Amino acid sequence: MRIGIYVQWGVEGWTGGINYVRHLVMGAAALPPRLRPHIVLLFDAAQAPALHCYEGILPLVDEVRVVSGGRDADGVFRVQDPETAFAGLDLAYPLPHGFWNPPSHLPRVFWIPDFQHKRLPRFFSGQELANRDALFAEIAGQADMVVLSSEAARRDLSEFYGVQADRSFVLPFCTVGEADWYTGDVAGAMAKHGVPGGYLMCCNQFWAHKDHLTLFRALARLRDGGVELPLVCTGSVHDYRAPGHFPMLQREVQRLGIAGQVRILGLIDRGDQIQLLRGADAVVHPSLFEGWSTVVEDARALGKTIVYSDIDVHLEQNPPHGVPFRAGDPVDLARALLQSRSGFGPTAGTEREAQAREQGAERLLRFGMGLVHLARAAAAGRGAR
Repeated sequence: MRIGIYVQWGVEGWTGGINYVRHLVMGAAALPPRLRPHIVLLFDAAQAPALHCYEGILPLVDEVRVVSGGRDADGVFRVQDPETAFAGLDLAYPLPHGFWNPPSHLPRVFWIPDFQHKRLPRFFSGQELANRDALFAEIAGQADMVVLSSEAARRDLSEFYGVQADRSFVLPFCTVGEADWYTGDVAGAMAKHGVPGGYLMCCNQFWAHKDHLTLFRALARLRDGGVELPLVCTGSVHDYRAPGHFPMLQREVQRLGIAGQVRILGLIDRGDQIQLLRGADAVVHPSLFEGWSTVVEDARALGKTIVYSDIDVHLEQNPPHGVPFRAGDPVDLARALLQSRSGFGPTAGTEREAQAREQGAERLLRFGMGLVHLARAAAAGRGAR
């Protein structure tokens, strides 16, 4: 089987898309020879400035093809020479949104990360809501197979766009620690970023639906009760949908009196972030919506205790050492943090981390096999249509 994995993210700065593609390649490459597909990396020419994000997986692929394409004035993706770019492939995935006419031998397989605009419309403008609805309705009508990362998203696809189970496929992605994760310098990363020991960590963009406000209010409540938990936050401080959101959070930190225990680092090097996670006492993830959470998967890969909101997809991910709390409820988050403190502690070099690493290798194999099953299901489904 010959599978093309399409690189279409990087220059936009969406780390979730980059990690998704990297792990597709890693999963496929991890399969034993009798199952391993021939892996073709389809590299969108527009992503050339982001090539460094993918250098680590280049040795794992059998072939790299540069796709000459771009977006027209209407934002629709055009591939200029698809017959050459996709020649001989059984599957090209994930196809760019708007690329409705791949070569006739290929199934039309698209990935939709989530349906946040349906569940939390208050975080979107009217134009964004209309644009997403139009795009997803087009995918629902055009695709031979729509890929989701969770059963929760599959239910949304059926409810909102009428796509039945025979045209949808759930492929939950996983984060697998790379070798240098487990040999990195935790103390060096902490010193570099001025982070003291004994801290919690929140690795979310400062977007409204990530709900840092609930976390800050929970910390203030604990401090008022005599328990001060330092917090380190990483992630972009810019939310294009709500430019005033981060300044509001900064004011709230001051008002709550927790400025001395909250350190906001913004976007940092991924390697540094991983080492800070290894040194953290626990991870806190208060998000109100996810398609499939990379934060949860990172915590799983490192054996971390993670306190997370009880949204459907988090419960579906069900990480070991996980402690759920009622989403949006700072009182319940404070309770969960207090009750789980006995499981807090750095995991770098521990048996828990070693066990997580071993389990990650098994999960990567399952992810790679899932991609092969997707290729087979898409071909069968296309034939049935």
